[in-house]
Amino acid sequence: MAVVLSETTDPVVVPIVADFPPADHRWFALLAAAFRNGLFRAGMQIFTMYELGLSFGGKHSLLALVRQEYGEQLIAAVDLTLRSPAANQGLVNGALNLAGYVGNAGLGLAIQVCWSNDEHRHSRLKSYLFAAARCCGDAPEPILGPVCDAWENLPEESDSSLGQPIDRLAADGVSWELRDYPPLDALAYLVSRARRGERLAWPITYMLRSVDHPDAVEQIARFAAARGVWGGQALNSDWERFDREGGRRMSAQSKGRLWDLARDEGQDEALRKAAF
Repeated sequence: MAVVLSETTDPVVVPIVADFPPADHRWFALLAAAFRNGLFRAGMQIFTMYELGLSFGGKHSLLALVRQEYGEQLIAAVDLTLRSPAANQGLVNGALNLAGYVGNAGLGLAIQVCWSNDEHRHSRLKSYLFAAARCCGDAPEPILGPVCDAWENLPEESDSSLGQPIDRLAADGVSWELRDYPPLDALAYLVSRARRGERLAWPITYMLRSVDHPDAVEQIARFAAARGVWGGQALNSDWERFDREGGRRMSAQSKGRLWDLARDEGQDEALRKAAF
């Protein structure tokens, strides 16, 4: 029955979910049923359980449905939760992740407030990065800047065998989410941060490796040209796999930017080759 409820949009669903024993309320199917019918707290619980990069069947369609059906109500609920991180400790990660999926600039100030008031901000850095990159609007510095500063200043681990924290932070989960939910308003700022200092050059570029946007693919080409074969192979592997498996195709706009770079005789030869 719970699975049927999770696929049903009707006012009767929420009361039925409430009749289940309290111990069952964290069952994914019931959370999904509640979320699709307007209980936004249930959505925050879902995206606390499922960290960035983890998926479940129907994730994208569920998010699209709730955004379409509830729009401003959903944004208001996420906004309220983020403005009181101390009172909503168990939901902050989920609210940040949900903000990232919603990608509304109206949540930018709430993300700023949450960051300022959150004693555990550094343990949620991935979620802050995703949310800020998606909700910064046309003023990324005050929202995304502090998050990137914290990322840039992550300490090194002397005995790490899996790469440094600064490299690991956005290499997988955040990067995978940005592939499907691109940080359009944040791209110029992220590219500028990658070019501003050495510490974030590779982490940001690698995070953007499968974002289908002219600015993202140009950054990949420029970084690969500067760093040589190793960088190019690592950065191009996703697009090569997509092409090999017959999956996603790069947009005409992104291909056009690379083509323009490749045939521009005024560009460095290494860049022209990397773009081609």
